[in-house]
Amino acid sequence: MAEEELAPESLQLESQVFSLAFHPSQDIVAAGLITGDVHCYKYGVEKNENIYSGKYHKKSCRTIEFSEDGKLLFSGSRDKSIQGLDIETQQVTFVKAKAHDDPINTMLTLNERYLTTGDDAGVVKLWDMRKQGEAMKWHENSDFISNITYVPEKKTMVVAGGDGCLSVFDIRKSEAIAVSENQDDELLSVQVIKNGRKAVVGTQEGILGIFSWNDWGDVTDRFLGHPKSIDTMIKINEDVICTGSSDGLIRVVQIHPNKLLGVIGEHDDFPVEQICISHDQRFMGSCAHDQTVKFWNVGYLFDEDDDEDEEALEAETEEKEPQIEVDQEVASVGDVEHAEAKDAENSDLEEPENNKRKKKQKEKKDKKLPAKFNVETAAAADFFSDL
Repeated sequence: MAEEELAPESLQLESQVFSLAFHPSQDIVAAGLITGDVHCYKYGVEKNENIYSGKYHKKSCRTIEFSEDGKLLFSGSRDKSIQGLDIETQQVTFVKAKAHDDPINTMLTLNERYLTTGDDAGVVKLWDMRKQGEAMKWHENSDFISNITYVPEKKTMVVAGGDGCLSVFDIRKSEAIAVSENQDDELLSVQVIKNGRKAVVGTQEGILGIFSWNDWGDVTDRFLGHPKSIDTMIKINEDVICTGSSDGLIRVVQIHPNKLLGVIGEHDDFPVEQICISHDQRFMGSCAHDQTVKFWNVGYLFDEDDDEDEEALEAETEEKEPQIEVDQEVASVGDVEHAEAKDAENSDLEEPENNKRKKKQKEKKDKKLPAKFNVETAAAADFFSDL
């Protein structure tokens, strides 16, 4: 088996993994746990090595992010704090004990200077790391902030909220650029594609909502195809994203034209919490409720010559199997039942609270999963030709 087809072995953690982040320039991955612990591993196809483990939060570590230069690892917690760990010295060098009035749910490094955080009450904050203080605060959403993405060229953040609204902020201005109409569904993940012309959001009902830039009132298109919620999403290129769903599958999806390209892997029936890409675009990391971090070889997704072969491979696929039929028209979204909060699933580790975190309960295994495509040890051609 060629080395480029291999991936590191899975990491087995002692508790549920809530968050995952790859170092921006080294083969290091960090995981934040429900216990408040943070673990760092040096990963490789030969072996994985734990290089740091520590507990820096009283409650669950919900989100982690490396600084742009990779020197610091930031973590945000249900205990409302932000901490910054120096990777080399393994010392905490940045602490905001009460960074928010409510539990922190998501975080994103924007550049070498700014870090942004979102909490369970819908508050978004911008942090100036040079001054080590709060630079801006917005409160446009009424429920938890699930995900934030940033467009550097526009200095704009696009924010997904559990209240069903998408908010757009210029980091230089105190007022929001726009807030969408309520989508009657929890927005759980977001990415900007098509060279900044489209924003794609993943929802609780498994629908990909597509917004057009500067037309933030409502979605201009929807793509159905996920049977359950789309909890995490990453951008592969301007036309393709990968999604992690509560059905345990990690999918490759093309946008405009909308098409399900395949499945990278799965965490059985366990909801996928987060997916992310390594610094060299060779591996994808994923974490789920099964207490594991899995690695998938996805280098072929970023190969420059893949686009030339994709049409021929997909044409061959069409001859082998009928295409999945999905409604491409804009469809109304029904009412969403609110599931129990993510931390409430683990009440033995944390005291109950009336927080806003909407995470799905593990459902009964009575539905057959769609056919999956194991590409951990397959090249790009094998991946598409087997669809």
